[in-house]
Amino acid sequence: MMIIHTGDLHLGCSLSRESPLARFYIDVLKELVEKAIREKAIVLISGDFFDHYDVSYSLMIEVARYLRQLRDNNIEVVVVPGNHDNARSGRGVLDLFNEAGLIKLTRYEEIGGHLLLYPLRINDYDFYGVPGFRNQAESKYIKENRVKFVKKNNENNVIILAHVSVEFAGFRPRDYNRQYGMIDVVENELWRIMPSGIKYVALGHIHIPIPQERKFKSNIAYPGAPIGMNIEDLRETALLERKGVRRRFLMVDLEGDLPLVEAVELESSPKIMYEKASYISIDELRKHISSIVKDGADYHGFIFEAKVEGLKDEQVNELRSFIQEIQRSYNKLVYLRLPEVSGVENVFAGYDIHQVDTGSLSIEEIEEKILNEYAGKLGLRIPIEKIKEILRLLYEEKGERGRYYYKELYEKIKSILQESYKGG
Repeated sequence: MMIIHTGDLHLGCSLSRESPLARFYIDVLKELVEKAIREKAIVLISGDFFDHYDVSYSLMIEVARYLRQLRDNNIEVVVVPGNHDNARSGRGVLDLFNEAGLIKLTRYEEIGGHLLLYPLRINDYDFYGVPGFRNQAESKYIKENRVKFVKKNNENNVIILAHVSVEFAGFRPRDYNRQYGMIDVVENELWRIMPSGIKYVALGHIHIPIPQERKFKSNIAYPGAPIGMNIEDLRETALLERKGVRRRFLMVDLEGDLPLVEAVELESSPKIMYEKASYISIDELRKHISSIVKDGADYHGFIFEAKVEGLKDEQVNELRSFIQEIQRSYNKLVYLRLPEVSGVENVFAGYDIHQVDTGSLSIEEIEEKILNEYAGKLGLRIPIEKIKEILRLLYEEKGERGRYYYKELYEKIKSILQESYKGG
């Protein structure tokens, strides 16, 4: 059996709505759909199909048209929710598509402090999904051995879709980029919770492909994001390109003892240029950017990280206007970062200055900034990691625990607070 493995499409993110790169997000989906129909391959989406569980009506309709093409050609689409599009209330866009028969959404429940995973049976395979949650709660479930696979057929091979940051083959996601969070699940912790009969683990959440070879045999892999959700992802696209690695999805042949995985390079993924340099004046910087964008017909986006000698505060607004104008003229994303300038002006692009201030930060980093700010204002002496642990507890669903849920919650929070304030 052949499968197409992808994830982290982040449809509906700000880049897909408010920048010259918007059209590429749907083009990538179209390319995936056409390949799946040609190959008669099951499609696996390992989380963050969408950037949020509540998306615009127009995006919902556009995506539904492509999913309907797959359904009309008898192609199954299996999706696990990611930390961005997981609607724990059961009322998100993925739930709607599941009810409409356009996708098969992996099912889970949070009961008695455990994460229960239920199988989807397709052909001779059982598909399970380890969902992503806010604050990386999925990693906590795994590390504390609180994940249970509800097995219904011991004869079936098993495929796992997991939206989680995993260390494997010597790779640690957090060492590569801070945006992947600081809670990695190590390889033996992941395999410890797995049921028997594992054929392939389709990972998501990490936006770079691992392994990065074009063809390899493995029962676990990250395809990486087809485009990504922010400027940092676009910068990674350019850095990967320098190493001869392009954005891709994975074709996985499940025949044989160990699956054969082949990277299919995306023709519809945007080409990005990234430069880091110093300039003696603002005029030199402007001339350089104008020349590069004008001559870069093969590129769809440009990221410049620049140090300018003697740059004055009043010149920053001038540069912002220049960037916006050049982007309008060429209809390409142009992004400028000025590391030596303090404040919100240190990063900006032509499409929306208000979006860019946090554009290269992960959700975890943004949350940590806010927690640090308010903890300081309130005079709290609780370590930020402990506050995040309390938030994870509050975010867990009550499930069937009833009144015992609140008693357990109280005892856990009390223990965290006592530990935090130990010694006065």
